[in-house]
Amino acid sequence: MGVSGQVGFHTLLTHTLDIDLGTASFPLNFFANWDITSGVGANQADEVFTDTRTLTTGANEDLDLSGTTLQNAFGVNIAFVKVNGIFILALSTNTTNLTVGNAAATQFLAGFGGATHTWILKPGDWIAVASPAAAGWAVGAGATDLFRITNAAGASASYKIAVIGRRS
Repeated sequence: MGVSGQVGFHTLLTHTLDIDLGTASFPLNFFANWDITSGVGANQADEVFTDTRTLTTGANEDLDLSGTTLQNAFGVNIAFVKVNGIFILALSTNTTNLTVGNAAATQFLAGFGGATHTWILKPGDWIAVASPAAAGWAVGAGATDLFRITNAAGASASYKIAVIGRRS
């Protein structure tokens, strides 16, 4: 099973300002691309998990990145040893916030500075983080493998998630 493609972040904006005799503008073209080939080294991946998930009011879930509860699009169980990219979108139809991070134990840090650090996603918010280097973010079974998503109280909330990484 292989993975190939491109993941990117691209910002193309024009900042304008009306001045006395016309308009001044500044173009911004900022991008970072990750060209992925199949494998287990730098800029490589061999597994992808994607899903749209719903949490009831006040609920949380710990995605076990090294267990057998996550499956790829072909129904094969995934046990990541490295994660190189995580993408999460809180659906705009949500009425509650989602909190990413801070599992009760064996927290997967994914670049967070500490086990209890979190990121709040309001309805419509999204985050995308990537570490295409060979080291990526290590996943240790029973040590650093739980990635928590928590829904605030008030209503159910849905999110889309993609995790790109390696089994070996």
